[in-house]
Order: sequence, then structure tokens, then C-alpha cells
Amino acid sequence: MPSAIVHRLAFMSPLQPRRRAVATIGPLLVVAGVVLMGVLLLLPEPSFVFSSAAASRRGLLGGVAGLLASAVGQPRAKAANEPADEPCACCERDWCGCGEQCTDCHAYLATKGFKVPLDIAGAFDAAGKIGWGTALGWQAARMPRWKPVANEDVKVEGSTLEGAGQGLFAATLLPKGAVLPPYQGPQLSFAEAERGGSYMWCPAKAREVIGDLKDSSVKRGSWLDGPSFCVDAQPLVKGNPSRYVNAAATEKQCKAVNTEICQIGGVMYYRTTQPVAPGAELVTDYGSTYWPGFDSCQLVTESDLLGKLNSRISGL
Repeated sequence: MPSAIVHRLAFMSPLQPRRRAVATIGPLLVVAGVVLMGVLLLLPEPSFVFSSAAASRRGLLGGVAGLLASAVGQPRAKAANEPADEPCACCERDWCGCGEQCTDCHAYLATKGFKVPLDIAGAFDAAGKIGWGTALGWQAARMPRWKPVANEDVKVEGSTLEGAGQGLFAATLLPKGAVLPPYQGPQLSFAEAERGGSYMWCPAKAREVIGDLKDSSVKRGSWLDGPSFCVDAQPLVKGNPSRYVNAAATEKQCKAVNTEICQIGGVMYYRTTQPVAPGAELVTDYGSTYWPGFDSCQLVTESDLLGKLNSRISGL
């Protein structure tokens, strides 16, 4: 299964979708929000900066709960030693980037001398719209926290998620931060990508362009036939294991989520968020726009909420 066109990029994308209130944790949100505000009030400005755009997307319960939702969903605060003019300096600690602050570390890490995989445009030039994945050299890359798996470390079997068909499983113990093979498929033009598809994924910049196409004032033309670098994994069933990573579609299934989505060089990679035992299925979260009637796995259980809150507070 894929990520939707407007799916997040771990931050997966800077286009974080709305979040819904979960009635069962309403009281917890209020209490935790009060605690968080107390912590924030003790911090000197601007130790914590709220993004108005992110806050508007996350209005969970309004008031204190809305503040809490915004705080939990914010990108990591910039470290004191990160220059203000280098928003991607965080990439030197983690190739997966830092949310809206820096959604793709490829250019930054390349300039710093790290061995990065080929970006999607270079791979397209080297191997064409279908075979581009073979040109990436992703397993030979050397970047901060980059832990590529071997091809034999994962396997495709019947999914444990109801109605999901096949899924991707760990064939051996995968450490936290293990990088799965790139999400591949034939590359699409902007015109093709605009039509969408359940197995389609687009880089952050392409998503912005395609989103703009909804505006009737945008001038359409031959440029729509050019490469968007969006990919459709549906027809590529062999040699494309990440195609089979399923996503939680219920709150119960959210407990099985153990991977996140990252982008580098315009290519999407799944990464484990915890050690994954042999035989365990690799499950992710597609965000709030993929499943009808289900927003996402963020903030759906008390344990998830407390974990995110504690992580956010400890990082301030």
C-alpha cells in the first residue's frame, strides 16, 4: 500500500493534515495542556515557537487542548548551535530532516561531503522513468543515522491487517532507524499525477504544484506533460518491497505502527521507529487524507499522546 498524494513526509511532508479530537482522551488533553503551558511559561522567549499554519490544522478541542495539539505536532526546536541561515543544519544529526524546517536533506548533506544516494531527477536521467530505482545507489550511501537494510532483510507475505492483502515483514531483527528500500514505480507527468491514485506518492515540491492546480487561475499548458517525479507503485509488483507496506486504518491497528516516512532527494523511504522483531509486519501511518472516516494514528490513544508530550517537553 502507498502513501497518498498529500500524505505527510514524517513531518513526511510539510503538508500536515488536520487532526480530529478523540473523545476518550479529552480530559487528559486538558490536564496535559495545562501542564505544558506551565512549562512553556517558564521558558524564555523564543525557546518555543508556534506555527500558526500547523496550529490551524490541529485544532483538536480548542483552547488549552488546541494549544497542546499544536505543541505536540511542532517540528523539533532548532539547536543553539544551528546557524539561523541554515535551516537544514539539523540534517547533520538525522538524514530524515526536521519537519517543515527542512523536508529534504539531500542538497545540504551533499554540500557537506556526505555520500548521498542519487536524487530522483538524476536517477530518472540515468535509468529512465521505470528503472530509475536501480540507479539510486541507496545502500551505499553514508549519512547521519542512515541504516539501509539488505534486500533479504524484508519479505512479502499475507498481511496481519484485516483486508490489507499482502504486507511487508521483517525477515530478521531490524534496528530502530532501519531504512527500507525506496518506494518505486513508473514516474508520472504532472498531468498524470493530477489524476491521483491509491499507490501514488509525490515529493514535497510536486505536491505543492499539484495542489496549486486546483486553483482555476493557474495557467495550464505543455509543462503539465513534463516529469513531476511523482511515482505510481501499483504496476511495479516485483523488486519493490516497500510497495507492500500497509498502514493502520483503525485506532486498534495504530498500536502496530512501527515505521515512518522520510524523503531524501525527492525519493520516499520508510524508516523503522523502533526495533522490529523477525516475522513482524512493517506498518505505517498514511495521515488523515487516505482512509475515509479515519484521520490518522497521531493522538488517538492516551499512551501516544503522553509519549509525544514527554518527547516534546524533553526536547525544549
